[in-house]
Amino acid sequence: MAYLNSLSELESGIAALVSAYPSTCTAINLPNTTAQGNTVRAMRIGTPGEKIGVAFLGGLHAREWMPPEICLSFAADLLEAYDLGTGLGYGPVSYTASQIAS
Repeated sequence: MAYLNSLSELESGIAALVSAYPSTCTAINLPNTTAQGNTVRAMRIGTPGEKIGVAFLGGLHAREWMPPEICLSFAADLLEAYDLGTGLGYGPVSYTASQIAS
């Protein structure tokens, strides 16, 4: 995945994932805006009714090493693995299909 050049590209990426995986991915507008007045958005990945979760944050500060692209790319990988019933691996670490599903 290439670096995103604008907020609209990030928003398009979120919208694409929500469209591709509507049963497991939703977009949420958070209640507060940025200093520039932009809406802050989040994605919720999971099935309705799930209470357990993990938050992945990126792009909170300028020039940080974990840009929003990493979170968007990870979300895409996770959603695809769940949808296809496959595992997921990054370097020497891998997760089975059942671990992804849970």
